[in-house]
Formats: sequence, structure tokens, C-alpha cells
Amino acid sequence: MQTVCKNLQLFHKGFEGQDRGNSSVFNIAIVNAPLQALELLLVQLLSPVSLIPGGFIVHIHLYDNKLDPRVIKGVIMEAMDLASTKLFKISEASSLEACFQQCHLFLLMEDYSILEGETTYDWLNRIEVQAAGIFEAFCSSTTNVQDCRILICGEGPQCYIAEVSMSYVQNQHEFPYHS
Repeated sequence: MQTVCKNLQLFHKGFEGQDRGNSSVFNIAIVNAPLQALELLLVQLLSPVSLIPGGFIVHIHLYDNKLDPRVIKGVIMEAMDLASTKLFKISEASSLEACFQQCHLFLLMEDYSILEGETTYDWLNRIEVQAAGIFEAFCSSTTNVQDCRILICGEGPQCYIAEVSMSYVQNQHEFPYHS
């Protein structure tokens, strides 16, 4: 579901006086991204040669339960300093459900590296439990997610995480394209 900013009095001169016009808001949820990867990702998303098509402005929701909240606020201030015409808003989400609210693109950037002394069985068990918790919040009825693309990146077995996510999400929703 796309929200269109039709109230020009409110959105015409958005942050830093940039002309927003009647643009659609594209919501991106970024979960547990390592700091350096998050900074590089934000620069790429908000650059003039962006992955986001024209006619959209970006609202980025950040959620990280491992980083210090002051670090997240610093990243938000740095992103606002980029003064990108594509950036509508960047905010820190207090919960996973708030992060996924009307999300169009979900980037799971969790570091699932094997810990020292951890057996393969325990490692895969830990990944499955953490991924299930994230996708439980994603499938929550309060998130209002209707059409969302999921990208899984970061350290660890992405194929296994994708398999866990597909089995969990397909049990929650009916998708027209799943086999």
C-alpha cells in the first residue's frame, strides 16, 4: 500500500525546504545492520544514482537491539545531513512491529556468524530461533504489510535464513507466486 503525500501545504517544503510535490512514500525497514554496512547502505540508497525509482521519497525505519541508541541517533543525523531529495524521513523504531509498519522493502542484515566453540547444530538452532522471532514480528497483524520484498544479507548462511523465512511467512500469508 502506497501513501501519497497530497497535502502540499504540509509536505511541499519538506525537510530542509526541499520540494516534495506529490510523491509516493517508499518505506524501507533495516534490521540489525552492522554500523559500517548501515552507513554505506544509506549513502547508496540516498545517492543521486539510487536504487529507488523516480517519483518516490524514502522513509527509512531502523531497528537495532545491539547498537547503543546514541550511535543510531548519530547515524540518523548523518543521513539527514546528506540532504538527499529522495529522503522523506529516517527514524529509529522502538520495536520490530513499528519497524515493519507498511514496509515495502525489508533488509535483514543480522550478523549470524558462528561463535567460537559453538557446534554447527547449536549455531543453526540459534539462527532459526532469531530469524523466527524477526519473521513473527514481520507477519504480525499490526504491521499492515501487504506487498514487501525481503533481502537477506550479512554474515552467515543466507540460504538457510531464507528457507526459515519462507516457511514461516508462507504459513502466515497466501502469496500468488509461491510454488
